[in-house]
Amino acid sequence: MRYLSLAEAFVLGQMVTGIDAVVLESASRTELLDSALHAPQAGFGDDDFYSDFFMKAAVLCTRIARNHPLPDGNKRLAWICLVTFCDLNGYELFVAKEEAVRTVVGVAAGEMSEDELRQWISRFAIKMA
Repeated sequence: MRYLSLAEAFVLGQMVTGIDAVVLESASRTELLDSALHAPQAGFGDDDFYSDFFMKAAVLCTRIARNHPLPDGNKRLAWICLVTFCDLNGYELFVAKEEAVRTVVGVAAGEMSEDELRQWISRFAIKMA
């Protein structure tokens, strides 16, 4: 499983906000972003708390959207991190823009649980050969 690093997340943040990654890092709550990025890797001993890929993806997206680590662009960052995480792990999300926006807004507002997002991702993520 390939996870996003903090540096990669700030580069993605730069892409979605237009703010230089170095400036963005100094203006952000780095500890909240780092926590969100590490959440999918959580476990105890040899047991993963989130053993399923789709749940790991849902936890990543939800934690970024709800932690609000950036001064602006948190929902966009949550989305691009979700898409990138899927891509890095051999999945592609096929979602209409309106559906993606509605879903990420719902996640950020607490209207969609991590488990509901997990189910949503599993419907739209296609394993690439």
